[in-house]
Amino acid sequence: MRHIKLTPFLPLFMVGAMLIVSASCKKTATDEQKPGVATLSALVDGSAWQSSPHGPYSAVGAVGIYNTSMNIQIQAFASDGSYIALNVVSQTAITANTVYTGESGLFQGQFKPDFMGSDVYSTMVEGASGTIRFTNISADKITGTFSFNGLKPLGGSVSVDNGSFEIDL
Repeated sequence: MRHIKLTPFLPLFMVGAMLIVSASCKKTATDEQKPGVATLSALVDGSAWQSSPHGPYSAVGAVGIYNTSMNIQIQAFASDGSYIALNVVSQTAITANTVYTGESGLFQGQFKPDFMGSDVYSTMVEGASGTIRFTNISADKITGTFSFNGLKPLGGSVSVDNGSFEIDL
């Protein structure tokens, strides 16, 4: 049996996820509708995975982001209902061209084959690993690459490789 890493980032990750979902569902007539790019793709156990606005959870959007100088959370849904979440929490400003790792506790990756299901493959389980690198962080756009080996607490793993994201803010 694997042990879950108990980190102070888990509550932040959960709160951030709820903020993204609630913020993305409420729009008013005064909200600016900015056309832009919001994509996330990866190879999940060798199979192509792509975010999509046309899935069972499209009401919350294909890609959601919560961005502050010390916390960036990205959540993406595919058309089949699967889900990838990326979270970076730092005590200093998050910068481009820095590699953040799961081993250091700064990066958390998660894959769920079905967002509403109970299977969760995470870097927060002992023995899991992952990295994320932001290639651009600006007021207009966030881009980067990622990979991780997610584990389930009671066994099982998933490999998420060659991941990339591009999000217009």
